[in-house]
Amino acid sequence: MESLTFPCEFPIKLFVKTPLDDFSQQLTNLLQAMGHTNPSIQRRASRSARYLALTVTIEAQSKAELDQVYQWLSQHERVIMAL
Repeated sequence: MESLTFPCEFPIKLFVKTPLDDFSQQLTNLLQAMGHTNPSIQRRASRSARYLALTVTIEAQSKAELDQVYQWLSQHERVIMAL
């Protein structure tokens, strides 16, 4: 397995329940509070449109920072899975 060299661009894959409502804004606010002023967020709906696949790309500064982001995402009620 290849180790990460920080800082690095890091994509985080999310599977979330729709509708997004304020989740997208909460996600943006969290990332901005962590210093990510311009995170990239790509969206793709499932065939049934009940779920969304999100790819959030950030510039990670450390493994500890990635752990914080994953912890927040994994605990959020709208997130089914974070990879």
